[in-house]
Amino acid sequence: MEMNIDKDIDRRLEIKIIEDLAAHLKSVMKERQISFTDEAEGVSVVFEYLNATEKWITQRPRQVYISTELQEKIYRKQYYENEKVEEAEEINRLIDYFKNLFVQGKNINNHLSSQIYTSKRQDMLFNSWNVKHIHLNDKEAQSKSAMKKNRSGWLLFCIVKQEKVFFLDVRPHPKKEEFSSYSLLKIIHDNHWMSEIGFEEMGHDYVPYSIEPQITDDNILYQIYNDFCGNVAFDFEGHGYMCLRGIVSTGDKVDSSFYINQLVKCIRECPYTIEEYRGFVSDASNSGDGIVKFEKDGELITYNLKIDRINESFRG
Repeated sequence: MEMNIDKDIDRRLEIKIIEDLAAHLKSVMKERQISFTDEAEGVSVVFEYLNATEKWITQRPRQVYISTELQEKIYRKQYYENEKVEEAEEINRLIDYFKNLFVQGKNINNHLSSQIYTSKRQDMLFNSWNVKHIHLNDKEAQSKSAMKKNRSGWLLFCIVKQEKVFFLDVRPHPKKEEFSSYSLLKIIHDNHWMSEIGFEEMGHDYVPYSIEPQITDDNILYQIYNDFCGNVAFDFEGHGYMCLRGIVSTGDKVDSSFYINQLVKCIRECPYTIEEYRGFVSDASNSGDGIVKFEKDGELITYNLKIDRINESFRG
């Protein structure tokens, strides 16, 4: 009987901390003008917040790598057939402009898609790859509404990591039906960057074209993500790849699911009770990070709860 009471106490503490965190994350999304599901509660709110913030780029210096294909376009000053040299030179200038922004750790976010302001729309494929597109316009926007004035007919596609960014290609803004994920995957593959988007190549004993599915066009690629969420081994141009991270059926990253599970595990292992819980206090109004407080025998104990800096979370 005593064990059941302990488990019930642990569960109530878990619910209360997640509840307080969710309330704060809703206020952060409102502050950032990010849309979210009003009726969502608890862990669902945390998932929505993580989905939204994954679309943003943290401000920190990064090393920039440029694909062979894009280097060729830059050198030739040609991005499409019969293009004016002046237009190509302007694209080259803007590529260099954004390269410097990344190197200096400047804010890139208001040059991204306006979808950074929604937590509800899922892009299952790009949630897995972490490929973003930047509008090639050097007009700075300080708000969601101002972004309407810095859109561009040209997009820079790139993989953004914590310390590095990989410029894949510059293309005219495509219509939805014209967008080709397969061609971007080919650039990633040909530049030996598959590991940067979460795929590990099979060993030297792999027999080319020996497994299914074999990705040969956009249709097969989209089918893999619709049917298997991308969490399946596949063949690409005779190379076998396994997915290291992937996404869950909702479109959320496996990493996000793992983090939430770890957070719940830490709360359940916390040596304090709900009676000793003194609340969650945020670091700032526009940050998901905060401090969980407990009081025992007159002593105040605090734990870091880092949503925006996940690797530092729930440490005393």
